[in-house]
Amino acid sequence: MVGAAPAPALTGEARQAAFHNYFLGNDPAHWAAQVPLFAGVRYHEAYPGIDVRWHRQADSGELEYDFELAPGAQPAAIRLRYDGLDGLVLTPEGHLRLRTSVGELREQAPAAWQVSASGQRRPVPCRFVLRGREVSFALGAGYNPAQRLVIDPVLVFATYSGSPGGMSANCTAADAAGNMFTGSFVLGPGYPVTLGAIKANYSPGNIGISKFSATGSSLIYATYLGGNGNGFGEDYPLDFDINAAGELLVLAATRSADYPTTATAFDRTLGSGGGGGFARDLAVTRLNAAGTAILASTFLGGSGEEAGGFSSVPAALAQDPAGDVLVVSSTISADYPVLNAAQPTRGGGTDGVLTRLAPDLSRLRWSTYLGGVAEDLANDVKVAPGGDVYVCGSTLSFNMPVGTGGLLPNAPGGRDGFVLRYSATGTRLAGTFLGTSANDVARFLDSDATGSVLVAGASDGAYPRTGGTFGAVAPNTTGVFLHGLSPGLSSTLFSTQISVLGFSQLNGFNGSNVVTAFGRDDCGRLYFSAYAGAIASPGCPITPGALFSQPRAMYLATLAENASALLYATFLGEPNQNQSVSFGTHSHFAAANYVTRAGVLYHVTCSTGQAFGTTPGAYSAGSTTGNDAAAFKFDLSPAGGAGILVAVATPPAGCAPYAVQFVNNSASSLLYSWDFGDGSPLDTARAPRHTYATAGTYTARLVVTRRSTGNICGAGSATASVPVAVLPPASMRLVTDSLDCGRPLVLDPTRLTPFVSGLAYTWSTGARTPAISVAAPGRYRVEVDQGRPCPAVVEFVVTLSEAFRLPNVLTANGD
Repeated sequence: MVGAAPAPALTGEARQAAFHNYFLGNDPAHWAAQVPLFAGVRYHEAYPGIDVRWHRQADSGELEYDFELAPGAQPAAIRLRYDGLDGLVLTPEGHLRLRTSVGELREQAPAAWQVSASGQRRPVPCRFVLRGREVSFALGAGYNPAQRLVIDPVLVFATYSGSPGGMSANCTAADAAGNMFTGSFVLGPGYPVTLGAIKANYSPGNIGISKFSATGSSLIYATYLGGNGNGFGEDYPLDFDINAAGELLVLAATRSADYPTTATAFDRTLGSGGGGGFARDLAVTRLNAAGTAILASTFLGGSGEEAGGFSSVPAALAQDPAGDVLVVSSTISADYPVLNAAQPTRGGGTDGVLTRLAPDLSRLRWSTYLGGVAEDLANDVKVAPGGDVYVCGSTLSFNMPVGTGGLLPNAPGGRDGFVLRYSATGTRLAGTFLGTSANDVARFLDSDATGSVLVAGASDGAYPRTGGTFGAVAPNTTGVFLHGLSPGLSSTLFSTQISVLGFSQLNGFNGSNVVTAFGRDDCGRLYFSAYAGAIASPGCPITPGALFSQPRAMYLATLAENASALLYATFLGEPNQNQSVSFGTHSHFAAANYVTRAGVLYHVTCSTGQAFGTTPGAYSAGSTTGNDAAAFKFDLSPAGGAGILVAVATPPAGCAPYAVQFVNNSASSLLYSWDFGDGSPLDTARAPRHTYATAGTYTARLVVTRRSTGNICGAGSATASVPVAVLPPASMRLVTDSLDCGRPLVLDPTRLTPFVSGLAYTWSTGARTPAISVAAPGRYRVEVDQGRPCPAVVEFVVTLSEAFRLPNVLTANGD
């Protein structure tokens, strides 16, 4: 760092519960116990007004750094010099490419933002400037020098599958450690299976499952899953889910009669209703955490066909806290297995289905059709915090059984979205249509901590937009809609729409959808990804600091709670060549990708080109085939504790011993750690009271930490420090007196020598008069304000007089 302070002050941030002990050698003077650990380190004033903060990403564990500029600091002061390189170039996308003798590294184009006093993040245009071996930052219009500025990178990793046989990539999931799972339909042999794989040999039509490390640099395991070619060889992954034990749950559509099922499975026969080899069933399979064994697996279907061919029709699964498995899909089977059904018979040619299975997949809890006289597709399922089950999808049925109390009890027209609510035992409780007079699809669901329902879908019409929301709609386009509903589905919390495709996508096969992922984080921010087209403004709005500002295959967006503002948006993937989905990517209507509660997107897509772009150290840096799976992990959340409002009032100066009542105005549900700066233990109270015994100037430091589990917002931390001035006390006088035969005693500091006078008097009894009268022994303290910083103190010690303790009993022995 050229021109930086040679020895800036360092402090740890986000102190961890764990600690290290060092007992090295036989000299106790060199031992250390309970050495604290921190998730971040701050270099204070590396440049004037500029801190450098190294920290661990909460989701991935990766190391990254930020520059944090105080109001008035000069961004031009930051200069970075790179030594020992074979080459340093700036790419057209704004990234730094660093060539070394052993390969290339890349630093992503910087993102920058400013945070208002209310915690609102506002992006600021920022780019690298390269002069020889020195790099600096240039800020665009909108930078306010009077506000704090943060500069930070965003993309975590991007990699190809490494399979030479070709892939049809469709779904992802992630575990608690940030490892990524991808599911694809394998088009040819050569998938990089690992030692101990469940199925090591390729059969035409198998599923390929890969688990990548959190950084995308290594393959943890990979396996085939499916039949051995004894059926029609079509095993297609539709959705993934992970439980707390790290076990992967797979939902697939299969035509393989020998798809692996376990001994206690609910159904071990393909097309058990009589369809035989011409049937297509759903299959639900649970793998162990190591990817080496099948723990449970079953068919689920009737004699006809469930789901659709390949990626044509969505399906989804979810797990409740007890481990039960919820599955939604679509069927043309009149004998789909039902039990305790809200709708026991099929309503038309294609109906949605909703099934609840026991954790070991051995039996149904309940199962039902859902649909009307025409085509009905159930696309997603979620379990709300209270246990109710929500389903969304699309329908052509005017008589879709949504009931009468919902927001839209009647179909608006064309293909419509819908949302249904069921109890934990399968009773249908409520429902509503969603949409316009054009075609609409409800694709993904989520819920917040209050039970409100969040829906993401696509619309060819002008989807209703509520006041106070961000929207960007171009005429005659397909847009992503976001809609918040009350738990009873009877009222709108918010709704909006953003155009992403410059042509109608929803007239396609089975009501095609463009949204590929959706979710909220613990702050209520909303995230989605979608297939993108090179449409005219205002569609696909891009924010300053976007990773790619020119049209590419995918569009990623982050919106504030209730869609009130666009926080970040970027293109990603293969470059677009025309108005349709890009030259190198084709759309999957059943694509099912994953957004964590920390705002990290895990995504896989099909890539037929070579320009998707991978990150340094990626497991597979280039596509080995003309049709590969491109997987990426993108942290879309505001980083480094943004969104946490930490505010501590500076206490007035006080005199030792000074009992300070700290005022903490920090927002959100947080964990607190106070360091009072006087060597006392840390305090975790929200607004503690602390006494400083001796005079001095102290720095009280509050670290607020937001965890992603059980709290309102995603993981992060922020810090505030306030000075505490403790003044030397004035001299204290101690006066001793006694009560005279129980008569009241007047305590009057003004009669003392030298004379003690003041502007105000404050007694320990609460009195405010210069003198008080007491009738009981004890210690009485008065602070006398004499117009100086610290009041004079007089303490009276009142006792009983021994001279007047006379006996009133005469005894024979004279005592």
